[in-house]
Amino acid sequence: MFILSFLLAMLLISTAQASYLRGVIDRLDDYTAGANTTHRINFTLTTALSACNNIYVEFPPEFELSLPPLSLGATSHNITLAALVGNTVRLHVEEQINESEHCYVELNNIKNPLIPAGTYNIIMHTTTDADDTYSAPFEIVSPAPCDGWLGLNVTPADNLAGALTIYRINFTTFKPVKKGGHINITFPAGFSLTNVSVGPCSPCEVSLDSVIGQTVVLDILADMPSKTRYKITLNNIKNTLMPDEYTLTLNTTYANGTLAESITSAYFSITVPSEVTLRMRSIAYRLVELLDAMLRAIPTDTAGALGDILQVFIELLDSFIDALRTI
Repeated sequence: MFILSFLLAMLLISTAQASYLRGVIDRLDDYTAGANTTHRINFTLTTALSACNNIYVEFPPEFELSLPPLSLGATSHNITLAALVGNTVRLHVEEQINESEHCYVELNNIKNPLIPAGTYNIIMHTTTDADDTYSAPFEIVSPAPCDGWLGLNVTPADNLAGALTIYRINFTTFKPVKKGGHINITFPAGFSLTNVSVGPCSPCEVSLDSVIGQTVVLDILADMPSKTRYKITLNNIKNTLMPDEYTLTLNTTYANGTLAESITSAYFSITVPSEVTLRMRSIAYRLVELLDAMLRAIPTDTAGALGDILQVFIELLDSFIDALRTI
């Protein structure tokens, strides 16, 4: 009976020592993609956490952490930075944190993802708490406009469908690439790269290496420093015949072929001339009218009339195709 009572008492003590987190909020000094920033993390413990325990903060794999330059900034309690394992920061509690006390820690020099992808959460737990607690979600955003440019901005000189035109591509690198590396620019299906050539570029030096499928491969002839805005001009790109919103993908690779970084552009539009748009709408409207007439004609058992309607329908389809060819 004594042993049973002892075990029950130990279980109650163990349960009382468990420390659970709640209200985890991660505020960043800079939410911009690729930024090196400080995370100000606020949380509350529902039960006391004694000294010599640990608090674990796990960051999503898209965030870049290394020790150094990772460092611990201001804290609400006597907490020290103990270790970094993968993307998990281990914080050591030097003195007890009491129940329901508001806590905060600052973690410096954490690099945001280069390409925003929805919302993110950090995950926290303590030595005595095996359950994960997720922070409130937060977003990483594309770089703010700078002289009309975004992280990767694509501007066709002529955005009409089927036009043979020049593309000006502006982008910022976050990782340096030395001479001998490559820039790969991938266009969507439907764009013709048969006669592509390289126009003025600054402040980089590149030359055309090859065209592989829908990808233009450029040789890097001089070192490209990081955090620099570059402009590349590609001549003789033939736009797709299909009007829509499109993006390009640009990636840089080192001389050994290893990927340095990859960026997807903001959307750009391919349109059709207004007169062609009107012709297409007119033909589409007539097609709708014709189909309606055909459906009303079928129950009358007028095979001849149905044949005439089908003939006109075919002629209208030919007109529709001709309109596309004039784009």
